[in-house]
Amino acid sequence: MSEKVEGTIVLDGLLEGQLADEAGLASRLRDWARLAGRRRGLRFELQVEGSRFNVMPDNSAAPADRLGEDPAETIADLLADLLGELPPPLKGGVFSTLRSTEYRKGEEVQTLYVAEGGVIDARQRTVEADTVAPPAPPTRKDWLRLAGMGLLAAVLVFLISAVFVDYRTLWNRLREGVTPFEPADVAVESGRFAKHLSVSVKEIRSMPRALVLQVRRTGAFPRTDEAIAALAEAEANSLAGRLAVEAIARGYVRCESFDKKGQFMGFAMLRVASLREQEAVEAVLPIPRDRRPAKLVLRP
Repeated sequence: MSEKVEGTIVLDGLLEGQLADEAGLASRLRDWARLAGRRRGLRFELQVEGSRFNVMPDNSAAPADRLGEDPAETIADLLADLLGELPPPLKGGVFSTLRSTEYRKGEEVQTLYVAEGGVIDARQRTVEADTVAPPAPPTRKDWLRLAGMGLLAAVLVFLISAVFVDYRTLWNRLREGVTPFEPADVAVESGRFAKHLSVSVKEIRSMPRALVLQVRRTGAFPRTDEAIAALAEAEANSLAGRLAVEAIARGYVRCESFDKKGQFMGFAMLRVASLREQEAVEAVLPIPRDRRPAKLVLRP
């Protein structure tokens, strides 16, 4: 048996009646049930079966003070509003076993809500009862103790999970994903290709996340096979120079990306063969959403 907590009220039983063919009547009854919960905090369940309906309350204890100075009168008024939705011929056929029990110090107020002649008659009596005082509201000290326990539990969870989760990296990636990212934030190192072409970040796309690069030739870019052969002969004594010339001859230059810590992120092959006919071309370098490059390096 549940405790009789002072300052609470419990409803049980049901109210049932007949539905008319009137359009919208069931909908109005549902509106009544919703308003009862919204305005007074009383939950009623409306069930419709064929041409009949019944209304059943939630029988869990609720604070009595939300129903005003006289909870029984408030409930009777709510039920009267329900009957007011019914057409006159059907009001007399409503049957009710709804009852409420309000617990006060050392007593309980029992109310039976009888439907007679289309009206609600609240019949009430008060009896002695063994009631218990409601739990005391938490004090400031209680809140501080609960907050301290919650903080301690959070710290313990963090320390244990830190063994498996790299929170610093996770935080950095989250921060990089939400802070602004501009083309000027990415540096470009052209290396052995600096004499022949330049690469700059033109745009940063978000969907899908990528860098749009502009690749522009210089006046020294070899645009013919003869010019490439002459450049290869000039770089014959330099391994890095020969590799750069071979990359230009193939028409592709490797572009590697690194984050601000110098960690390698990935690469893309930039097609530079079109620079023989065009002064500049564009290339797209995909990048992850949770990381951002700080430097691009061109390699043969």
